Amino acid sequence: ECSAGTCGCKAGYSVCGVDGCFDFMNDAKNCGSCKNVCALGQSCVNGQCGPCPGGQVVCGNACTDTAFDANNCGGCGMGCGPNGMCVGGTCKCGANLQGCGPIVGCVDLDNDPINCGGCGYSCGVGMICENQMCKCPPGKGYCGFSGCTDTNSDPDNCGMCNNFCTGGKVCSNGSCVCPAGKMECGNLCTDTATDPFACGSCGNMCPQGDACSNGNCSCAGSICGGSCVDKKYDPLNCGGCGVSCINPATPGKYCDTYQCQCKPGLTQCGAVCADLKNDQQHCGDCNTACTNGKVCLDGLCVGNCPNGQMDCSGACTTPNEFATTSMNCGGCGIRCVSNQVCVEGSCRNLFISPSCTTCPCDSCGAGYSCCPYPGNSKITACVLGNACPK
Repeated sequence: ECSAGTCGCKAGYSVCGVDGCFDFMNDAKNCGSCKNVCALGQSCVNGQCGPCPGGQVVCGNACTDTAFDANNCGGCGMGCGPNGMCVGGTCKCGANLQGCGPIVGCVDLDNDPINCGGCGYSCGVGMICENQMCKCPPGKGYCGFSGCTDTNSDPDNCGMCNNFCTGGKVCSNGSCVCPAGKMECGNLCTDTATDPFACGSCGNMCPQGDACSNGNCSCAGSICGGSCVDKKYDPLNCGGCGVSCINPATPGKYCDTYQCQCKPGLTQCGAVCADLKNDQQHCGDCNTACTNGKVCLDGLCVGNCPNGQMDCSGACTTPNEFATTSMNCGGCGIRCVSNQVCVEGSCRNLFISPSCTTCPCDSCGAGYSCCPYPGNSKITACVLGNACPK
């Protein structure tokens, strides 16, 4: 109230900061002092939180009857667990239920797959509990780590446990078969309408680089030596038939826009393609060689390679780089030639199909992966194997 131009609490009330004025003698949320909250069910009498009604006790800021409270049965914090009930301060389960501790609670041992026939007896993957026995549901059988599975349709357990469908096959009626629209050619399921390795029929292989369309081979580029090539990017026919970028004297080249050039990440230094970050003879630039036993690290000549790196003929190289670099692929000095890239530490052959401008590309055919060329994504390459360079 306002008195003589000053705000204050009326008689019998006390101020609690910006919250206002409260009756400390009777306010259960400010009993005896600001924000002194009585337990739920208690009342504030003469500034003191009174006893809980009817013999109840305070548990967790609330009055409760521990004779019937399933969360505080017989005492505060003594829970009966899920489906449990409290009778006379003792946890009990309903008909046909068994107590399995305060966490699990009361369960039906006849049908609970987590507690089948006894507390903690869990059935396997996909199994059900029936009459206290673990079993697979109708139409499924038990196959070890796979659990309960349908051997009529499971490609890992087709017809019987551990019978794996391979080569792109699916499991149908317990047999491994090729999916609709594909046929089996040499243990692989393929679409003979588009597969250049089985174009129109099994064994009918298109010339390398050809596309297979509606079961017929066709070339979208140029024919060189019986193969379909893209002279713009083909390292064996770069700008013209038979013009190869493979030259032992100048390793590290590939074909880009009809010309043999240094691979991405390499620089033309005279007759060689050099990695200026790690080349001892061309460290940082073409004219700087590391001498007096020094090695090249990130374009600088240093005394030794740091921990975790090794000296590869004067170049500091990490073991991880052996998996990706074409200059040391799988080990020091192992160089991939122009028609190869480094994949997982191995030089893998590649070819350029004129029909492949983006991935995926059917013209790469079985056994090859469609991949962006490392460092030059405008080139789409067909790389031997099931992985692409990183």
